[in-house]
Amino acid sequence: MKLVERPDPDAAMLASLEGANYGDVVEVSCVGIHWERTKEQEMNDTTGAAGMGRASHIAGFTLRPLRPDTVETRLLHFLVEERRQTVDEKTRANLRLTDCLKLYFPQVLRWFDDVTSPLVGDLLERWPTLEQLQRVHPGTLRRFFHEHNCRSEEKNAERMAAIQQATSSTQDQAVREACVLIAHSLVAMLATLRAQINVFDKRIADLVADHPDGALFRSLPGAGDALVPRMIVAFGTRRDRYQSAYEVQCYSGIAPVTEASGNSQWVHSRFACPKFLRQTFHEFAGCSIQRSESARAYYDHLRNDKNRSHHAAVRSLAFKWLRIIYRCWKDGKPYDEAIYMQSLRRRWFLACAGPGNDHRHRVEVGESSIDSGLVTTLSGETN
Repeated sequence: MKLVERPDPDAAMLASLEGANYGDVVEVSCVGIHWERTKEQEMNDTTGAAGMGRASHIAGFTLRPLRPDTVETRLLHFLVEERRQTVDEKTRANLRLTDCLKLYFPQVLRWFDDVTSPLVGDLLERWPTLEQLQRVHPGTLRRFFHEHNCRSEEKNAERMAAIQQATSSTQDQAVREACVLIAHSLVAMLATLRAQINVFDKRIADLVADHPDGALFRSLPGAGDALVPRMIVAFGTRRDRYQSAYEVQCYSGIAPVTEASGNSQWVHSRFACPKFLRQTFHEFAGCSIQRSESARAYYDHLRNDKNRSHHAAVRSLAFKWLRIIYRCWKDGKPYDEAIYMQSLRRRWFLACAGPGNDHRHRVEVGESSIDSGLVTTLSGETN
Protein backbone atom coordinates (compact mmCIF):
# COMPACT_ATOMS: atom_id res chain seq x y z
CA MET A 1 0.00 0.00 0.00
CA LYS A 2 1.29 3.48 -0.95
CA LEU A 3 0.22 6.50 1.12
CA VAL A 4 -0.49 9.76 -0.68
CA GLU A 5 -0.77 12.56 1.84
CA ARG A 6 -3.18 15.32 1.01
CA PRO A 7 -2.97 18.06 -0.14
CA ASP A 8 -0.49 16.78 -2.70
CA PRO A 9 -2.40 14.31 -4.91
CA ASP A 10 -0.63 15.59 -8.01
CA ALA A 11 -2.10 14.12 -11.19
CA ALA A 12 1.29 13.21 -12.66
CA MET A 13 2.41 11.60 -9.40
CA LEU A 14 -0.76 9.51 -9.14
CA ALA A 15 -0.35 8.39 -12.75
CA SER A 16 3.17 7.15 -12.00
CA LEU A 17 2.03 5.39 -8.82
CA GLU A 18 -0.71 3.54 -10.68
CA GLY A 19 1.91 2.00 -12.95
CA ALA A 20 4.16 0.96 -10.06
CA ASN A 21 3.75 -2.21 -8.05
CA TYR A 22 2.46 -0.60 -4.86
CA GLY A 23 -0.96 -2.23 -4.70
CA ASP A 24 -3.68 0.14 -3.51
CA VAL A 25 -2.95 3.86 -3.41
CA VAL A 26 -4.57 5.48 -0.37
CA GLU A 27 -5.28 9.19 -0.18
CA VAL A 28 -4.84 10.53 3.36
CA SER A 29 -5.97 13.85 4.76
CA CYS A 30 -2.97 15.62 6.24
CA VAL A 31 -5.23 17.35 8.78
CA GLY A 32 -7.52 14.42 9.55
CA ILE A 33 -4.98 12.12 11.17
CA HIS A 34 -1.85 13.08 13.10
CA TRP A 35 1.03 10.89 14.10
CA GLU A 36 4.44 11.69 15.53
CA ARG A 37 7.56 11.64 13.39
CA THR A 38 10.77 12.58 15.19
CA LYS A 39 14.08 13.63 13.65
CA GLU A 40 15.77 10.46 14.95
CA GLN A 41 13.16 8.07 13.49
CA GLU A 42 12.33 8.43 9.81
CA MET A 43 9.36 6.25 8.89
CA ASN A 44 9.46 4.35 5.61
CA ASP A 45 6.35 3.55 3.57
CA THR A 46 5.72 0.22 5.27
CA THR A 47 6.07 1.55 8.82
CA GLY A 48 4.13 4.69 7.91
CA ALA A 49 1.29 2.66 6.41
CA ALA A 50 1.02 0.48 9.51
CA GLY A 51 1.11 3.49 11.82
CA MET A 52 -1.46 5.29 9.72
CA GLY A 53 -3.73 2.28 9.81
CA ARG A 54 -3.53 2.14 13.62
CA ALA A 55 -4.07 5.89 13.94
CA SER A 56 -7.06 5.80 11.60
CA HIS A 57 -8.60 2.94 13.61
CA ILE A 58 -8.21 4.86 16.85
CA ALA A 59 -9.50 8.12 15.36
CA GLY A 60 -12.41 6.40 13.63
CA PHE A 61 -11.30 7.15 10.07
CA THR A 62 -11.56 4.71 7.20
CA LEU A 63 -8.79 4.61 4.61
CA ARG A 64 -10.30 4.20 1.16
CA PRO A 65 -8.25 3.15 -1.86
CA LEU A 66 -7.86 5.93 -4.40
CA ARG A 67 -9.43 4.74 -7.65
CA PRO A 68 -8.52 6.45 -10.92
CA ASP A 69 -11.22 8.46 -12.66
CA THR A 70 -12.17 8.07 -16.30
CA VAL A 71 -9.57 8.76 -18.98
CA GLU A 72 -11.49 11.82 -20.20
CA THR A 73 -11.70 13.33 -16.72
CA ARG A 74 -8.01 12.72 -15.99
CA LEU A 75 -7.07 14.22 -19.35
CA LEU A 76 -9.21 17.23 -18.50
CA HIS A 77 -7.41 17.44 -15.17
CA PHE A 78 -4.02 17.70 -16.86
CA LEU A 79 -5.23 20.22 -19.43
CA VAL A 80 -6.99 22.67 -17.09
CA GLU A 81 -4.01 22.80 -14.74
CA GLU A 82 -1.55 23.25 -17.58
CA ARG A 83 -3.76 25.91 -19.14
CA ARG A 84 -3.79 27.86 -15.89
CA GLN A 85 0.00 27.65 -15.66
CA THR A 86 0.26 28.86 -19.26
CA VAL A 87 -2.03 31.80 -18.48
CA ASP A 88 0.19 32.63 -15.50
CA GLU A 89 3.24 32.51 -17.79
CA LYS A 90 1.46 34.88 -20.16
CA THR A 91 0.76 37.25 -17.27
CA ARG A 92 4.43 37.20 -16.25
CA ALA A 93 5.52 37.91 -19.84
CA ASN A 94 2.99 40.75 -19.98
CA LEU A 95 4.45 42.35 -16.84
CA ARG A 96 7.99 41.97 -18.16
CA LEU A 97 7.05 43.57 -21.47
CA THR A 98 5.31 46.42 -19.65
CA ASP A 99 8.44 47.08 -17.59
CA CYS A 100 10.60 46.96 -20.73
CA LEU A 101 8.39 49.44 -22.59
CA LYS A 102 8.43 51.84 -19.66
CA LEU A 103 12.19 52.12 -20.08
CA TYR A 104 12.38 53.04 -23.76
CA PHE A 105 8.91 53.20 -25.41
CA PRO A 106 6.31 54.17 -22.74
CA GLN A 107 3.94 55.76 -25.27
CA VAL A 108 2.76 52.29 -26.38
CA LEU A 109 1.19 51.79 -22.95
CA ARG A 110 -0.97 54.90 -23.47
CA TRP A 111 -1.92 54.20 -27.08
CA PHE A 112 -3.04 50.60 -26.55
CA ASP A 113 -4.97 48.99 -23.70
CA ASP A 114 -3.52 45.48 -23.97
CA VAL A 115 0.19 45.05 -24.69
CA THR A 116 -0.28 41.27 -25.03
CA SER A 117 -2.54 41.67 -28.07
CA PRO A 118 -1.38 40.67 -31.57
CA LEU A 119 -1.76 44.34 -32.59
CA VAL A 120 0.95 45.54 -30.19
CA GLY A 121 3.11 42.49 -30.88
CA ASP A 122 3.09 43.03 -34.65
CA LEU A 123 3.69 46.76 -34.24
CA LEU A 124 6.77 46.18 -32.10
CA GLU A 125 8.02 43.56 -34.53
CA ARG A 126 7.83 45.93 -37.51
CA TRP A 127 8.71 49.22 -35.79
CA PRO A 128 10.42 48.51 -32.45
CA THR A 129 11.36 52.17 -31.73
CA LEU A 130 9.51 55.47 -31.76
CA GLU A 131 11.76 56.93 -34.46
CA GLN A 132 11.06 54.04 -36.84
CA LEU A 133 7.32 54.33 -36.17
CA GLN A 134 7.32 58.07 -36.86
CA ARG A 135 8.91 57.53 -40.30
CA VAL A 136 6.04 55.28 -41.45
CA HIS A 137 3.67 56.72 -44.09
CA PRO A 138 0.21 57.51 -42.60
CA GLY A 139 -1.47 55.31 -45.21
CA THR A 140 0.71 52.34 -44.24
CA LEU A 141 -0.07 52.87 -40.57
CA ARG A 142 -3.81 53.22 -41.26
CA ARG A 143 -3.78 50.03 -43.31
CA PHE A 144 -1.91 48.29 -40.47
CA PHE A 145 -4.62 49.28 -37.99
CA HIS A 146 -7.38 48.10 -40.35
CA GLU A 147 -5.68 44.71 -40.76
CA HIS A 148 -5.83 44.32 -36.98
CA ASN A 149 -9.54 45.17 -36.79
CA CYS A 150 -9.04 48.77 -35.58
CA ARG A 151 -11.91 50.24 -37.62
CA SER A 152 -12.55 53.47 -35.72
CA GLU A 153 -11.18 56.26 -37.92
CA GLU A 154 -11.37 58.71 -35.05
CA LYS A 155 -9.34 56.46 -32.77
CA ASN A 156 -6.80 55.73 -35.50
CA ALA A 157 -6.41 59.44 -36.25
CA GLU A 158 -5.80 60.16 -32.58
CA ARG A 159 -3.13 57.47 -32.42
CA MET A 160 -1.35 58.66 -35.54
CA ALA A 161 -1.37 62.27 -34.31
CA ALA A 162 0.02 61.15 -30.95
CA ILE A 163 2.76 59.18 -32.72
CA GLN A 164 3.95 62.23 -34.63
CA GLN A 165 3.92 64.43 -31.52
CA ALA A 166 5.69 61.98 -29.21
CA THR A 167 9.31 62.34 -28.12
CA SER A 168 11.68 59.57 -27.15
CA SER A 169 12.00 58.90 -23.42
CA THR A 170 15.72 58.06 -23.61
CA GLN A 171 18.67 58.45 -25.97
CA ASP A 172 20.88 55.96 -24.16
CA GLN A 173 21.92 53.49 -26.84
CA ALA A 174 22.65 50.75 -24.30
CA VAL A 175 19.11 50.94 -22.92
CA ARG A 176 17.49 51.20 -26.35
CA GLU A 177 19.33 48.28 -27.96
CA ALA A 178 18.88 46.02 -24.96
CA CYS A 179 15.18 46.84 -24.63
CA VAL A 180 14.52 46.26 -28.33
CA LEU A 181 16.00 42.76 -28.08
CA ILE A 182 14.09 42.03 -24.87
CA ALA A 183 10.83 43.32 -26.38
CA HIS A 184 11.30 41.10 -29.46
CA SER A 185 11.83 38.01 -27.32
CA LEU A 186 8.81 38.78 -25.11
CA VAL A 187 6.56 39.46 -28.11
CA ALA A 188 7.55 36.08 -29.59
CA MET A 189 6.94 34.42 -26.23
CA LEU A 190 3.48 35.99 -25.91
CA ALA A 191 2.53 34.88 -29.43
CA THR A 192 3.52 31.28 -28.58
CA LEU A 193 1.60 31.37 -25.29
CA ARG A 194 -1.53 32.78 -26.95
CA ALA A 195 -1.45 30.03 -29.57
CA GLN A 196 -0.96 27.34 -26.92
CA ILE A 197 -3.84 28.66 -24.80
CA ASN A 198 -6.08 28.49 -27.87
CA VAL A 199 -5.04 24.86 -28.41
CA PHE A 200 -5.86 24.05 -24.80
CA ASP A 201 -9.21 25.84 -25.01
CA LYS A 202 -10.27 23.92 -28.10
CA ARG A 203 -9.38 20.51 -26.67
CA ILE A 204 -10.94 21.34 -23.30
CA ALA A 205 -14.15 22.50 -24.98
CA ASP A 206 -14.36 19.21 -26.92
CA LEU A 207 -13.90 17.17 -23.73
CA VAL A 208 -16.51 19.18 -21.81
CA ALA A 209 -19.03 18.85 -24.65
CA ASP A 210 -18.77 15.04 -24.49
CA HIS A 211 -18.45 14.75 -20.69
CA PRO A 212 -21.46 13.23 -18.87
CA ASP A 213 -21.32 15.91 -16.14
CA GLY A 214 -20.84 18.84 -18.52
CA ALA A 215 -24.49 19.93 -18.46
CA LEU A 216 -24.65 19.58 -14.67
CA PHE A 217 -21.79 21.97 -13.97
CA ARG A 218 -22.75 24.32 -16.80
CA SER A 219 -26.07 24.88 -14.99
CA LEU A 220 -24.24 26.58 -12.09
CA PRO A 221 -24.65 30.38 -12.14
CA GLY A 222 -21.38 32.06 -13.00
CA ALA A 223 -19.68 28.94 -14.36
CA GLY A 224 -18.44 29.76 -17.86
CA ASP A 225 -16.10 28.16 -20.36
CA ALA A 226 -13.09 28.47 -18.05
CA LEU A 227 -14.72 27.32 -14.79
CA VAL A 228 -16.94 24.47 -16.00
CA PRO A 229 -14.03 22.11 -16.85
CA ARG A 230 -12.29 23.01 -13.59
CA MET A 231 -15.46 22.20 -11.61
CA ILE A 232 -15.76 18.87 -13.44
CA VAL A 233 -12.18 18.02 -12.49
CA ALA A 234 -12.70 19.15 -8.89
CA PHE A 235 -15.49 16.61 -8.29
CA GLY A 236 -14.75 13.96 -10.90
CA THR A 237 -17.17 11.30 -12.06
CA ARG A 238 -16.77 8.74 -9.26
CA ARG A 239 -19.65 9.46 -6.88
CA ASP A 240 -18.05 7.38 -4.12
CA ARG A 241 -14.93 9.56 -3.84
CA TYR A 242 -16.53 11.96 -1.35
CA GLN A 243 -18.93 10.73 1.31
CA SER A 244 -20.13 14.17 2.39
CA ALA A 245 -19.97 17.81 1.38
CA TYR A 246 -17.79 18.46 4.41
CA GLU A 247 -15.08 16.22 2.96
CA VAL A 248 -14.98 18.39 -0.15
CA GLN A 249 -14.97 21.56 1.94
CA CYS A 250 -12.06 20.40 4.09
CA TYR A 251 -10.05 18.81 1.29
CA SER A 252 -10.31 21.88 -0.95
CA GLY A 253 -9.31 24.24 1.86
CA ILE A 254 -12.59 26.15 1.83
CA ALA A 255 -13.55 25.01 5.33
CA PRO A 256 -11.79 27.03 8.05
CA VAL A 257 -9.51 25.57 10.72
CA THR A 258 -10.08 26.08 14.44
CA GLU A 259 -7.03 26.06 16.68
CA ALA A 260 -7.06 26.12 20.48
CA SER A 261 -4.45 26.45 23.17
CA GLY A 262 -5.48 26.74 26.80
CA ASN A 263 -8.30 29.26 26.97
CA SER A 264 -7.46 30.76 23.58
CA GLN A 265 -9.21 29.74 20.40
CA TRP A 266 -8.92 31.19 16.92
CA VAL A 267 -10.21 30.38 13.45
CA HIS A 268 -8.22 30.88 10.24
CA SER A 269 -8.30 29.78 6.62
CA ARG A 270 -6.86 26.38 5.77
CA PHE A 271 -3.30 26.52 4.40
CA ALA A 272 -2.68 22.77 3.80
CA CYS A 273 -4.80 22.13 0.72
CA PRO A 274 -4.56 21.82 -3.07
CA LYS A 275 -4.17 25.47 -4.04
CA PHE A 276 -5.55 25.06 -7.56
CA LEU A 277 -8.68 23.35 -6.22
CA ARG A 278 -9.27 26.04 -3.60
CA GLN A 279 -8.72 28.70 -6.22
CA THR A 280 -11.33 27.03 -8.46
CA PHE A 281 -14.06 27.15 -5.83
CA HIS A 282 -13.08 30.65 -4.70
CA GLU A 283 -13.24 32.02 -8.24
CA PHE A 284 -16.54 30.28 -8.94
CA ALA A 285 -18.10 31.75 -5.78
CA GLY A 286 -16.93 35.22 -6.82
CA CYS A 287 -18.43 34.82 -10.31
CA SER A 288 -21.74 33.53 -8.91
CA ILE A 289 -22.43 36.80 -7.06
CA GLN A 290 -23.44 38.52 -10.31
CA ARG A 291 -25.54 35.60 -11.56
CA SER A 292 -27.34 34.25 -8.47
CA GLU A 293 -29.88 36.08 -6.31
CA SER A 294 -29.19 33.95 -3.25
CA ALA A 295 -25.41 34.34 -3.66
CA ARG A 296 -25.76 38.12 -3.94
CA ALA A 297 -28.03 38.28 -0.85
CA TYR A 298 -25.65 36.14 1.19
CA TYR A 299 -22.55 38.08 0.06
CA ASP A 300 -24.19 41.45 0.81
CA HIS A 301 -25.25 40.17 4.23
CA LEU A 302 -21.67 39.22 5.11
CA ARG A 303 -20.21 42.46 3.75
CA ASN A 304 -22.76 44.89 5.17
CA ASP A 305 -24.05 43.21 8.34
CA LYS A 306 -21.00 41.19 9.37
CA ASN A 307 -18.31 43.61 8.11
CA ARG A 308 -16.41 40.79 6.43
CA SER A 309 -13.69 41.50 3.91
CA HIS A 310 -14.35 40.64 0.27
CA HIS A 311 -12.29 37.45 0.23
CA ALA A 312 -13.62 36.26 3.61
CA ALA A 313 -17.17 36.71 2.32
CA VAL A 314 -16.34 34.86 -0.91
CA ARG A 315 -14.84 31.95 1.07
CA SER A 316 -18.02 31.72 3.15
CA LEU A 317 -20.07 31.80 -0.03
CA ALA A 318 -17.90 29.05 -1.53
CA PHE A 319 -18.50 26.96 1.61
CA LYS A 320 -22.25 27.33 1.08
CA TRP A 321 -22.01 26.57 -2.64
CA LEU A 322 -20.08 23.34 -2.04
CA ARG A 323 -22.98 21.89 -0.06
CA ILE A 324 -25.37 22.70 -2.90
CA ILE A 325 -23.07 21.50 -5.67
CA TYR A 326 -22.25 18.30 -3.78
CA ARG A 327 -25.95 17.42 -3.58
CA CYS A 328 -26.47 18.14 -7.29
CA TRP A 329 -23.35 16.11 -8.16
CA LYS A 330 -24.33 13.20 -5.94
CA ASP A 331 -27.87 13.06 -7.39
CA GLY A 332 -26.74 13.82 -10.95
CA LYS A 333 -29.21 16.72 -11.25
CA PRO A 334 -28.44 20.18 -12.71
CA TYR A 335 -28.74 23.19 -10.43
CA ASP A 336 -31.99 25.17 -10.66
CA GLU A 337 -31.95 28.60 -9.04
CA ALA A 338 -35.76 28.82 -8.99
CA ILE A 339 -36.08 25.55 -7.06
CA TYR A 340 -33.38 26.58 -4.60
CA MET A 341 -34.96 30.00 -4.00
CA GLN A 342 -38.35 28.38 -3.48
CA SER A 343 -36.83 26.04 -0.92
CA LEU A 344 -35.02 28.93 0.78
CA ARG A 345 -38.24 30.97 1.04
CA ARG A 346 -40.14 27.97 2.40
CA ARG A 347 -37.53 27.43 5.09
CA TRP A 348 -37.60 31.14 5.86
CA PHE A 349 -41.36 31.18 6.35
CA LEU A 350 -41.11 28.13 8.63
CA ALA A 351 -38.36 29.85 10.61
CA CYS A 352 -40.47 33.02 10.86
CA ALA A 353 -43.26 31.00 12.44
CA GLY A 354 -41.04 30.36 15.46
CA PRO A 355 -40.72 32.81 18.37
CA GLY A 356 -37.89 35.29 18.81
CA ASN A 357 -37.09 36.00 15.17
CA ASP A 358 -35.78 39.44 14.24
CA HIS A 359 -37.42 40.84 11.09
CA ARG A 360 -35.76 44.23 11.02
CA HIS A 361 -33.22 43.62 8.23
CA ARG A 362 -34.51 42.47 4.85
CA VAL A 363 -32.88 41.78 1.52
CA GLU A 364 -35.10 41.86 -1.56
CA VAL A 365 -34.90 38.63 -3.57
CA GLY A 366 -37.23 38.14 -6.52
CA GLU A 367 -40.91 38.60 -5.62
CA SER A 368 -40.36 37.83 -1.93
CA SER A 369 -37.99 39.15 0.70
CA ILE A 370 -35.49 37.16 2.74
CA ASP A 371 -34.64 38.28 6.24
CA SER A 372 -30.91 39.03 6.17
CA GLY A 373 -30.63 37.87 9.75
CA LEU A 374 -31.81 34.45 8.57
CA VAL A 375 -29.59 34.29 5.50
CA THR A 376 -26.84 33.02 7.80
CA THR A 377 -29.07 30.33 9.28
CA LEU A 378 -30.61 29.18 6.02
CA SER A 379 -27.49 29.41 3.89
CA GLY A 380 -25.07 27.90 6.37
CA GLU A 381 -22.48 30.51 7.37
CA THR A 382 -19.50 28.77 8.97
CA ASN A 383 -16.55 30.75 7.63
